[in-house]
Amino acid sequence: MKKIVLSTLLAVVLFSACNKTWNDPNDTIPATKISIVTLLAAPTVYDGAGVNVRGMVWDIVHDDLLYSNDGYIETLSFIVFKVSNKEGNYVNVYTEKMDDVKEGDMVEVVGIYRRNFISELRSYTNEIEAKKITVIKSMNHKYQEG
Repeated sequence: MKKIVLSTLLAVVLFSACNKTWNDPNDTIPATKISIVTLLAAPTVYDGAGVNVRGMVWDIVHDDLLYSNDGYIETLSFIVFKVSNKEGNYVNVYTEKMDDVKEGDMVEVVGIYRRNFISELRSYTNEIEAKKITVIKSMNHKYQEG
């Protein structure tokens, strides 16, 4: 009887471990859930840190950057947009993933915040390099910051 109970328990544990959802490590970072106002009030505190903010999308720019890589011309396609709260405070968001976000969408952005950053390809201020963007409400719904 003990063997049956133990084998059943072991089977349940093993099968429940196999049922977990896989998270892409490129989309998963430790992030602090904060408001846009908190981020803007203390940018040095969050510089280089993982952040999680919610807000409304506006001012979307799809762009391509041409650069030289070992003598070859490469293209980097990216999107930059603003995420704002109801009062109009905003943070810029940068992503190389061509996410399907639209003006007016309510989104949750998880990424690395940079107060001032200069790379070989571009420089930017007050920007989140998005690792994950989730559309919470489509642009047809009423906006509400969480």
